[in-house]
Order: sequence, then structure tokens, then C-alpha cells
Amino acid sequence: MLVAVRISKRFGSRVVLDNFSFAFPKKGLVAIMGKSGTGKSTLLNILAGLAKPTHGEVCYQGKSIASFTQEEKEAYHRLHTSFLFQHYNLVEKLNVLDNVLLPLLIGGASPRKAKKLAKAKLAQFGLKGFAHRRVSSLSGGEKQRVALCRSLVINPRILFADEPTGALDRRNSLLVMKVLRLEAKRRLVIMVSHNKELVDQYADQTIVLGEEKEHRVRLPKKMVPVEKGRGASRWISRFLWPNLKRNFGKNLIGFCSGLVGFTSLIQCLGFFFGYQEASLQAQSETLTYQSATLSKKDYVEIEGSPLKLVQMTRPNQEECEEYLKDIPSATVECDYSYFLPSMLSYRCDGTEASPCEFYPIYDITLAEGNGHLIRAGEAPIQNDFSGLIVNEEFASLWSDSIVGSHIEIDYVSSLSLEGKSYEIPIHNAFVISAVVKEFSFLNAPRAYYSFLGLKNYLSKIKIGPNEESVTDIVRQGSPDSSYGAYARRIFIHSTQDVPKFFSLAEGNEDTSYEVTSKAKTVGDSFLSLSSALVSTLYLFLGIACLSLVLILAMTSFASFIASKKEVALLRLLGAKENDVRFLFCLESILVCFFSCLASLALSPQISKFANSFLANEFGIDGLIRFPYSWAAGLLLLVSLLIGFASSFVPLAVAGKVSIVEELRDE
Repeated sequence: MLVAVRISKRFGSRVVLDNFSFAFPKKGLVAIMGKSGTGKSTLLNILAGLAKPTHGEVCYQGKSIASFTQEEKEAYHRLHTSFLFQHYNLVEKLNVLDNVLLPLLIGGASPRKAKKLAKAKLAQFGLKGFAHRRVSSLSGGEKQRVALCRSLVINPRILFADEPTGALDRRNSLLVMKVLRLEAKRRLVIMVSHNKELVDQYADQTIVLGEEKEHRVRLPKKMVPVEKGRGASRWISRFLWPNLKRNFGKNLIGFCSGLVGFTSLIQCLGFFFGYQEASLQAQSETLTYQSATLSKKDYVEIEGSPLKLVQMTRPNQEECEEYLKDIPSATVECDYSYFLPSMLSYRCDGTEASPCEFYPIYDITLAEGNGHLIRAGEAPIQNDFSGLIVNEEFASLWSDSIVGSHIEIDYVSSLSLEGKSYEIPIHNAFVISAVVKEFSFLNAPRAYYSFLGLKNYLSKIKIGPNEESVTDIVRQGSPDSSYGAYARRIFIHSTQDVPKFFSLAEGNEDTSYEVTSKAKTVGDSFLSLSSALVSTLYLFLGIACLSLVLILAMTSFASFIASKKEVALLRLLGAKENDVRFLFCLESILVCFFSCLASLALSPQISKFANSFLANEFGIDGLIRFPYSWAAGLLLLVSLLIGFASSFVPLAVAGKVSIVEELRDE
């Protein structure tokens, strides 16, 4: 069953084993003796497949152990062999029962069956009442009996014993040797010992290393396939809680790092998902939202130059209607900004003030929408040229009780008609009816008056030999006349049609028209600024995620290094290499998962605070809108992947453990 053929082992220039050969029987107790340094433990490790010989080979069931696949080597340790050590090598953080049933769980037994077999084996060795005791509370003899139970519970074909009585008194030594002698009747027991008295009394065969004695052997002709079994990872649960408890400090650091990282990630993603929608919503919260100007562009080539000049003209009524055919609520009007420019000096209750922006809106009664923006007063009840609505920026220039104040403007424009110049005076007094709160980003003090009121006001002013009204003159004027303002005024009466109008302006391939909207310009500016911020957040998120991965990787690797002896023992018991790594990955996965879960629980309140802060700074509510309905589950999945990758990869690359070195009794 087990044959050593011309085994040699060198450590540098020192020869420990030289040309050793031996054919071991299928059962019986074979003792290996010799002086210190003759390679007893080294030979045992080579026979067990824990170390490789410099020359020669060990064959199990006719197949060289050196040619075993990883799966076959794990099965060799899991099902066919077991180890008994001088210093027991029990898992101190597990109780007696868990230590004994560990090989059974690794071998694929169900927890119920494993517990039954383990309890039966403990009872056989007089340890029935010790099942739930801590290993650290046992005496040396009791620990070795537990170790015997663990090594025999899987019914191995070969039991390797390395100085099994070296740390015991005579009474316990005799007890262990009697058990080994009894077990040797149904399996092969290979024992290393210094105790010649016990060897002579109990061993069936004795190999004395260092003697000039040659054992001639031949390789078996028949090769029996190595039984592999399936193996299992149920044993991982026995280690998980003790590991989490022992590594509490390191895991707390990882949890806090994950909490900061995932909370930052959620807030950044919330901004990414929310800023565009919030910006579009904020655009609608201004009284300029439903108005714009439409101009026609004519390109004029410069002779002898590749450059072209752009001449802006006013499109005619038919062109505007064709352009706006898909916007049913749009109204096309003349632009009278020549007679009442946007920047005007004014007097407030008789006090002179610096120029401020005056802007026309079609419906100053706010019946078409935006009545919710009013913060003080009430909208005018009719569209005449007497009522005025101001924004909070305008009101802040004066006092909180500005509603009811009188605003006076005096502006005179001149208009040339048939070679003669006429003055068009606008002397008017408004009463401030209401104060509105608008999207404050890049907003300036602004006062809104009725467009229909101005139109009616200008229609009453007659000039020229035919006594034509100013409104008729503007309507009939040429497209490039200055008093036509080179544009048409567009009013959208339904807020639902405004996004469609803006989309029409953005997606129209016809570059001969230009749309100007204050609300759109401010919104686009905010979106550009937000997009730049998003680009910066990508870098921040990359650094945050990398830092989280590195912290988890370091804590996981530190836990792995601190548990190298346990790792070596698990590998010796036949645990799959990936399962052992996964045990330590599982800590990082759980830390990462629960930190993500905590972040998801805390983030709504953090988002609420952040939105409140951003609303005060930019005047936009709801900039951070994380889609919890579908993104929360995806983020939890990502946390599992981060936890796995951050620990499994470094452990796979650098987490090699020498079983021999870690379990060396000396």
C-alpha cells in the first residue's frame, strides 16, 4: 500500500536521508527510530506527502505521491491518512466535540452524522462528559486522548504518529501505546519515537535510521485509483464566530472603513442619479421657465476669408408656427424689449436704485402655473401694466415688507419712421403684489411684469403721419429692424410642453434658428458644473474603493497570518485549499456586507442632511436621489464581490503555508 523507493533528502549541503527504501505493510505498527538529526520526522513528513524528497519517490497504492493532483493530495489527507502529534495540535478556540468532528465535516459527513460519530468516539476513550469543554481546560493526557479521537474518527488507512508519547507521563504513554497497538491490527500505524522501551514492547517492525542496512523494494505493478470523495465546507461555520471574535479589532477597522466608503459611494451615486432630474425640476421653479426668444440666423460670407459672420433677424409668423407645430400650447408674439430693455433703473417708494432686471411673463396672474413659488403676497388678479412680482433676491435689496411698495420706471426710446425720429416714453408705476422663491443658482434680482400689459400700453401710443400704434409698427417692421429686437417672443402655456420645446431646440438639425431661454441657460450652466463635479467624484470614488479594498485585504491577510498553524492543521486534515482561503475571505465578506447594510440604513438620513445643505447653497432640493428600490440590492451584491476579491486574491497569491514548518513539534 505504501512504498518508499530510494528516498534522499538534503537541506543545503547536509544530507538527512540517504537512499532509504522500505515497503510498509497494510497494517501493523512500524516504529521509526534513530539519533537526533537522522531525519525521522522528515521521513514521516515525506511519507505523509507534507514534504518532497530531493531524490526518490513515495508510492501510495502504486501511484507516486509527487504525481498526485491537488484534489488527490487533499483526498489523501482527508480520507486515507491522519496525524497524531507530540503536542496535540488541537484547535484551542473550539471545544472538544468540535475538534473531533472537524475531520468528519471536512470529509463531507452531515453535521448530524458527524456529531453522532464524534460522540461515540469520545465515549470509547472515556471522554463522554468532555464534549463541550474548552481544550485549554484539559490536561496533557486528556488532550492527547482528544487528539487520538480526532485522528481515528475518520477510520484512516494510515495513522502517522510523531512522538505521540513525548509530552506524556508513563501512565498516559502506556495508554496511548495500547491504543496504537490495538489500532495497528486494522490499519497501518507509522510512529516516530525516541522511547526504545515502548517501541520494543509494542512495535511490530522497527526502522532504525542511520544504520548500515539496505531494504530492497520494488514498485507495485498494480496502481489502485485514489479514492477522492467529495469533501465539504460545512466545517467553516465552526471557525467563523471564533475568528470574528478573536479579530474583533481588525474587523472593526474594516467595518468603519466600509461604512465610510459605502456611505460616500451611496451619496456620490445619489448625486449622479439625482442632479439632472433635480436641475430640470429647478429650471421649472422660475418665472422665466415658460418663455423664450426665437431668432433666425443668416450666415454672411466675408470675401477673401474663410470666416463667416452671423446676422440675427426676426423670423416671420409662418416660420415660427412651422417651427413650433409640435408645441400646441405655444404662442408667438413680437418682442418689445427694444422699448423696455431688461436692465432698467428704477425708484422704490421714491428711492433711486441701481439698474435691475425687468422681465416680461405672459400670465402674471400665475394661473398657468408656478403659483406655489409665492412666498409673500398674492399674484396680481389681472394681466395689466400695474402689478409686479419680484423674486427673493430683489426683495433682499429692500425689506421683508416690500409687498405693496411702489416701483417707478422712466425710460425713453427713439424710433425712426420715414426719416423722422419719434420718442417712445414709458413712464409707469407698479405695485409689488408678491415675492417668489426661485431657483437661486446664478439668479439675480429680478422683477416680472405682464407682457400683455406692456403690449396694451404700447398699443395706445400712436406715432407717424398715419397715427399707427407702436405694436402695429413693430409687427409690420422688417426682419432686421432694431425695434423688432431681431427675435420673436415665445410663450409656452403648458409646463408639460416646455421640456418638449427645449428638446426641439437641442435636437433640431436646422441651425438657422436660435432659441434663447434664461431658465435653460442657467440650468445648462448648473448641469455643466455638476458634470464637472461628477468627474471629480469618479476619482474620489476610485480612491475610496481602492482604500477599502486595501484595508480589507490587509486585515484579512493579517488574520490569515495569525492563524497559520490552524491553516496548516486544516490542510493536513484534508480541507480544500480554496475552502481554507474562503474561511478568511468570509470574514471580509461579512464585514463588507454589514458595513454596506449599515450604510444603506444610515444613508437616507445623511442624504436628507446633505440635500438640506445643498439646497441652502444652490437653491435646489433633492440633488441626492439614490434609487434604493433597485440599487440597494445591487450594491449589497457589489459589497460581497469586493469583500471576496479583496481577500481571496491576496491570499491566493501570497497565502502559502508550510504544513511541516507550522506543525513542527520542536
